Amino acid sequence: MRVEQSEKYHLMEWKPERELRYRLEQWLREAREQGRTGHRNHLPDAELVSEQERIGIEVELTAKSVERTRAIMQDLIGRYDKVWYFVSKAARASIERAWKGLDGTAQIKVGLQEYGDE
Repeated sequence: MRVEQSEKYHLMEWKPERELRYRLEQWLREAREQGRTGHRNHLPDAELVSEQERIGIEVELTAKSVERTRAIMQDLIGRYDKVWYFVSKAARASIERAWKGLDGTAQIKVGLQEYGDE
């Protein structure tokens, strides 16, 4: 996945989940040290970042509940300019139902692309 996307979007920086998790843990540690409480949001599987935009990347190989998926979508839409879902055939129906439950403005920010199951 990383190779496919980094070649296509070579002007963007790819940040995998491991890096995102490390940065979040640092932020939460600093927040605790300063007496602030930290809220943990959903971490995307990766993100693409350029000077113009941030794109959250989700790879879904198995179906989650529609409610959980919609909550994750809404969280990511609030933090990213766009959210791209790469979904397996097994997960597609659940992801599409969650997407259809979003308002029109939110739907525009979410892209769905079939992935895997070749």
